Parts: sequence; structure tokens; C-alpha cells
Amino acid sequence: MDYTLLSLAASRLGYDVSDYENIDPMYGTLKDFQHLARDARKHDIRIIMDFVLNHTSPQHKWFLDSASSRASARRDWYIWRDGKGPGVPPNNWISGFGGSAWQLDPRRPVLLPFLRGRPA
Repeated sequence: MDYTLLSLAASRLGYDVSDYENIDPMYGTLKDFQHLARDARKHDIRIIMDFVLNHTSPQHKWFLDSASSRASARRDWYIWRDGKGPGVPPNNWISGFGGSAWQLDPRRPVLLPFLRGRPA
């Protein structure tokens, strides 16, 4: 199972970050983490965090902004493509978890090469 201390959307197996600026409440608070990091440093212990920017939650503010408009400043932070027709994805790319890598969205298809509902 994947673990991350960053705020996650529920039931996404980790790496579905909804907030890059906070700690998931199930692991404590940002203040708790700062205390841990400070104490670790005193004992010459290094903390390595996996900072994955290419998996955000569909509830993350970056994705919501990207999806809000084709003119969004964050539009190119995700891969949006028009389909070949109504209900038809842009191409035959396959998700790493099976099925189409594209999720048809009311706005237009968005590339989701991993779990359903997890933008890349």
C-alpha cells in the first residue's frame, strides 16, 4: 500500500493528493510533522518524503481550476483532448489498471492513465 503524509482524497490508495500544503489528518498535523522533523534532525536522522506532482485528486484546486475553463492558466497542467465523437475517447490508450486511459468528462476527455478519477 502507498502511504503519503500529504492530504489525500479518501480511498485512492495513496498518491491522490488533495492538498500539497498540509498533512493528512490521519497522520497528525503539520505542526506534528514539523516537530518530528526537528527532532529527527537533532539525532541526525533524515526524513525522505515522496513528493509526487503527477497524481492529484480530482478535488485538488489545481485540477478544479484546470477543468473550469479551456482558458484556465492551469489548463495545460492536465491532458485534456476532444474525443473522436460523442462518448468516444480521443485514442485507444489503455490505463495501467485496464480499460481506456481516458475518462469522458462533461467538459471533454481527460487523461487518467492510472486509477479511475485520478488525474495525471
